[in-house]
Amino acid sequence: MSEVIVRRAGKPDLPAVLGLYAELNDGRVATLDQAEALLARLDAYPDYGLYVAEVEGRIVGTFCLVILDNIAHWGTPSALVESVVVGAAERGTGLGRRMMQEAGRLAAEKGCYKLALSSNVDAKPAHRFYESLGFERYGYSFRLDPPFAAETGLSEDGDAAASSSPRGRGDASSLPHPRSGFASPRFTPDEGGEALFPPAGRGDVPRLSRSSNSHATDVEETA
Repeated sequence: MSEVIVRRAGKPDLPAVLGLYAELNDGRVATLDQAEALLARLDAYPDYGLYVAEVEGRIVGTFCLVILDNIAHWGTPSALVESVVVGAAERGTGLGRRMMQEAGRLAAEKGCYKLALSSNVDAKPAHRFYESLGFERYGYSFRLDPPFAAETGLSEDGDAAASSSPRGRGDASSLPHPRSGFASPRFTPDEGGEALFPPAGRGDVPRLSRSSNSHATDVEETA
């Protein structure tokens, strides 16, 4: 494919970013005004960025990357990738690989000890894609949808109760989550390619970890 430029997104990029989210969210996305206000908030955090992938002047992919400061792990930060979307016409072209390589480079630049993301437990093609980049399966991630009150998740004896959330794996397609861009992957993985193991700025290679979860399958990827 043509040269891919991965860069931090600006306000003029937001209509295209919302268009990418809309591809897999049945058109349900934040308004442009909401997106502009949220981007301004992200810009207040120097290590929390919305990124876009551009090919021949077209925005064809996007992801979020947050660098998390950490008192544990000897004060070494970690990196989290969320809201990864590859435009429908660009899947299988290597674009997703290029975006994750850039995320890895940015994480290494900040000296992160790991780069993590989570993926829908049923999204097998996405799992193969991330594993081809050197990500490893590591642990579990859990989620709780609103309401977050403790009594909704515990029985009287303190055991976990069955969730009353309508967003079980079988219902995800009919009940999209109202938060635009926060869902999980369904794209054709790129074939082959080199593993993503960038050198860390603080001695060790960042650990590329991937946690399974049960997010809805509306957008390419998220954590």
